[in-house]
Amino acid sequence: MRWIILLLVPVVSGQEPAQVARGRKVFFESEAAGTRCGNCHAIEKKGTPAGPDLGRLAMLNPRAIKMAVLSTATQYVVSAKLKTGATFPAMKGAEEGAEVQLFDLSNNPPELKKVPKADVEYQPNTTWKHPPESTRLTAPQLADVIAFLRFASTGDKKTIRPEDVE
Repeated sequence: MRWIILLLVPVVSGQEPAQVARGRKVFFESEAAGTRCGNCHAIEKKGTPAGPDLGRLAMLNPRAIKMAVLSTATQYVVSAKLKTGATFPAMKGAEEGAEVQLFDLSNNPPELKKVPKADVEYQPNTTWKHPPESTRLTAPQLADVIAFLRFASTGDKKTIRPEDVE
């Protein structure tokens, strides 16, 4: 039981490295179009939970996290065609009863749409790609974001050097 308390100490005590604060700012408040990760991803109960949980990446090494962040892989994205004729790239959210939540990725941040399951048909995604703007992050910014993801997910305070992601 004591080890659980020790893992929580960095978060509870409020001691946060400057790099983590910078990474949080890039993640949620970046001024550059398309680089605000929080538009599509949630962590620390903030952001839009449309994209995959990036906290799961925290255990990977910095270069592997970089590859995942900069990837344009869209394995979770589908093309949703509604009975109204509207078609849009979507991430499926929760299903509740006869309704499904879809995050419309043609908007940034994604727009949450709740539609009857019977009113939507899914097709493979052939057009939507992870925003290429994410590749505009500099090595220091990406190192900061990775430090933030690790801290938010595991409490890890280790500094990530820009060289670790180049």
